[in-house]
Amino acid sequence: MPPRHASQASPGAVVRLVATLIIAIGVIGQTQLISTLLYNRSDDNEFVGSAEGRGMALVQAADRARPSSEFRAALPHGVHMVSLGHVDLAPDGSSTRRLIQAPCPDLQALHLPCPTGQNTEEVPVQQLDRRLKATTYTYFGDTPATVRTAQTTRLDPQDVWLVVFTADSTALDLPAVKRAARLTLSTDSVIRPLSESTGSNTIGFQARWIPFFGTVGTMYIATAMVFSALSEFIRFARTLAPVTVLTGHSRVFRTTAVWSVSLPILLAGAAGVGAYIVLAQPISGGNQGAQLSVSLCAALLLLTLALSAAAAGTASLATTREARQWRPRAD
Repeated sequence: MPPRHASQASPGAVVRLVATLIIAIGVIGQTQLISTLLYNRSDDNEFVGSAEGRGMALVQAADRARPSSEFRAALPHGVHMVSLGHVDLAPDGSSTRRLIQAPCPDLQALHLPCPTGQNTEEVPVQQLDRRLKATTYTYFGDTPATVRTAQTTRLDPQDVWLVVFTADSTALDLPAVKRAARLTLSTDSVIRPLSESTGSNTIGFQARWIPFFGTVGTMYIATAMVFSALSEFIRFARTLAPVTVLTGHSRVFRTTAVWSVSLPILLAGAAGVGAYIVLAQPISGGNQGAQLSVSLCAALLLLTLALSAAAAGTASLATTREARQWRPRAD
């Protein structure tokens, strides 16, 4: 009767090895997805720090705020202002698109059209000012804008939303804007410059460390499980030592190592990469979504292939040595 493979004699070790590798690859993939997700939703550090990035701010005040005309008159010279509102505002605060309203000179300063009369014009998000998209992304996402030519006023039932900016992409005098808003609009006005309106630059850059630490931790666990499976295989191989004496060759160890160690590692690597790809689908896509890394998939598959070859070779050599040291003993 032919000898059983190690996976048949000790299936628990192989199952633990396969499960650990699948989870390890999945964790590495998730850390990469989380890293790109955080980084894509963080600010462009160079843009935010530039004069252009500091040339716009979002002003929010309660409905009891004084007329925005007083605020406009108190703004520094060269600063423009538009009203911002929600279109089709839902109870949860979401909106299908944003409403921008201002006199024609202010709209033109944002490179927006000036519809005549009570007409409106829809502008796709791709054509909006870069600063405006970044400043208001938290509240409107990638929604288009409905533009209307009229005086700046409160457009939402409760809050007053105003966007102040410079037309020539120079930096705002933010202290002057804050002073004007709290003196003429409302004492509790909230002024958010671009650097405070979207994700944190620090979080975005620190997120790059997540894949590194995640990979180091999971590789420790995976390596421990590989050694555990090898020890189980070596213990099983001692029972095959008499076969070497009878057959005169150690091919049985190589075959058993391939089927019991190498093949499960390869299958686990393929399954782990497949799980990574499946888990990436719901959160990938779009400018703010995570990015699936094809190079990471290839690297994980190559790493798994190398690990399986190394594990099979180590198992074969170790068991062959055990067989050569075997000596028959009386019962």
